[in-house]
Amino acid sequence: MTIIPLHGPKIPSPTASFQNPELGRNRPSTASQITAAWYNVSATLGCGDASSNSSAVLSCMRTKAYQNITNALPASSSLVPTSFGPSIDDVVVFSDLKARAVAGNFVKLPLLIGNADNEAGLFRAAAVIEGVAGSLTPSYLDAVNQFGFTCPASGRANVSIAQDIPTWRYRWFGFFPNTIITTDPPSGAWVFTPPPPFQFTFLYRNS
Repeated sequence: MTIIPLHGPKIPSPTASFQNPELGRNRPSTASQITAAWYNVSATLGCGDASSNSSAVLSCMRTKAYQNITNALPASSSLVPTSFGPSIDDVVVFSDLKARAVAGNFVKLPLLIGNADNEAGLFRAAAVIEGVAGSLTPSYLDAVNQFGFTCPASGRANVSIAQDIPTWRYRWFGFFPNTIITTDPPSGAWVFTPPPPFQFTFLYRNS
C-alpha cells in the first residue's frame, strides 16, 4: 500500500482549540493536566501514583482489563470527557493557536473543513442511555453545535481565506434510516455520520 502525497487536509468536526468555557471545556489540555489524570486513574487501580516509578505504573496498567480502566475514569459533567485528549507540547499541539493563525504561521495547503448539521445528536443519545438526558436542554445542545463545531469550522476556514488559501467548507445533512439513533427529537446528521470520503484525511492505493 502506498500513501498518495497529501495535497490538502480535510478537517472534520473542528477540534483544534475547543476553548469553550460555555461548554465547560478548555482544550487543549496542558501536559500537567493529562499527567494528573493518568495518575489519578492508575492510583484508583492500585498501580501507583505520581510518586511511583512511571515504567512500573505503565506495566501495571497494561495488565488491567479495559473495563476496569474505563470504570476508573473520573465522572464528568461535560458531554465529552475532559480527562484525556491532546496536550500542549508546542511541537505538535501549540499553546498560541490564535496568534499563529493571525500571523499566518501554519501549513498553507488547500483546506476542506466542515461538520455535520447536528453533531450533538450522538451526545444526547449517549445521555439517554446514561439516564441524564433531562439536563440537556435544547438550548444547551444548540450551544454544543454552535460553539463546539459550527463556529470553529467557520473560524478556521476564515483563517485560511485570509491567507488566500483555496478553502472549501461543507455542512453534512445526511439523515437516513440506518443512521437514526433517536426519534424524539430526531438525531439528524450527527457526529461520525458523514461518509468515508468526508472522514479520511489520507488517501491510499495498492502498489
